Amino acid sequence: MLHDAFAPLGAIGLNCACVDQPVEITRQRVGQGDCFVAETAGRIVGTATFCGPDRSSPCPTYRGGRTAAVRQLAVQPELQGRGIGRRLLALAEAWAQARGHQRLALDTPLAAAYLVDYYKRRGFRAEECFCFPGRHYSSLVMVKDLPDVRLAQEPDADDWLEAA
Repeated sequence: MLHDAFAPLGAIGLNCACVDQPVEITRQRVGQGDCFVAETAGRIVGTATFCGPDRSSPCPTYRGGRTAAVRQLAVQPELQGRGIGRRLLALAEAWAQARGHQRLALDTPLAAAYLVDYYKRRGFRAEECFCFPGRHYSSLVMVKDLPDVRLAQEPDADDWLEAA
């Protein structure tokens, strides 16, 4: 599925990992976080892996102390535009917030303007351009600030009084 979803990027000459990575590499990357799949009628139609900070990342944004990351986000091409990716991103936000992260980060090829626009519409902003080792293109690393749900869930004074 990753190969199918990333094929348009490969077609324009971008050597993204998910274009042709072997199953073993996919397994390793999934093992670096929590992998979620979207399915319908028993068929996997989307996937994403959520990770905490990666202290060994060459990219400064991903090393950030309270920054979670979305990796290998993909939706079957024929089902794109139906909200699957949006729901996976919403799940990523909830996952990150539940673990106390302040930001959610992802990267996409700078040349893939349609993906940059998609993430901007989802509240992500450009953080930095970065060329990852082994890639011959620049990626736009994007972040979204997350509200602190622990504060949002804190009962107000009236709740405390009623409980007493």
